[in-house]
Amino acid sequence: MTKKLSDDLDLISTQPDQLGYFFETVSSTQYTVPIDEGIMEPSYYRGIVNMLSQANDQDVVIFRINSPGGRMDGLLSLLDAIETTEAMTIADITGECSSAASILALNCDQCVAGRRAEMLNHEIRYGVGGKNSDNLSHVQHIKKISDKLIREPYEGFLEDHEIESVLNGKELFLDSDEIIERLNKREEYRKELATLSDEDNPGLTD
Repeated sequence: MTKKLSDDLDLISTQPDQLGYFFETVSSTQYTVPIDEGIMEPSYYRGIVNMLSQANDQDVVIFRINSPGGRMDGLLSLLDAIETTEAMTIADITGECSSAASILALNCDQCVAGRRAEMLNHEIRYGVGGKNSDNLSHVQHIKKISDKLIREPYEGFLEDHEIESVLNGKELFLDSDEIIERLNKREEYRKELATLSDEDNPGLTD
């Protein structure tokens, strides 16, 4: 016998003297977003940002990346949407993944790399105009933001000294094997952090 408990949840009762169980039917959607050009201005991604805001926790959004990077303001728009979406986000690096594109990829919940993947990591590039004092303030502001943009996603993926080198102007090139190796190392690094966090904040036990 089936009894309807709500619009989404049903109760299955097998026999009067046996334990029943609940079930619900959940629909999910897989979205694929091709990032196969330079990263553009924020308005270019309005539809993608809207989709991410409406996606639920059963949905999967795959970013297929083959991009030289691009504008920081467009990147920030995508990163905010990725951070706040309920959906699972996956970066699938199919070719070039440079600069801002690498930051986008490493901010997804999961990241995978194909056999032709390649990555370039370097500090943010930008230009300023105006009075000298204005330029100095702007450069300092951008430097603070860009350092954080690089440190957070590259943590566990690059060695600490490599992150410092990138922030100091060095370009770091990785082929597919190196990307995969570092992604695996980052996964182990995150598991260790999660274990330490659990030890510091043990849950209640019976």
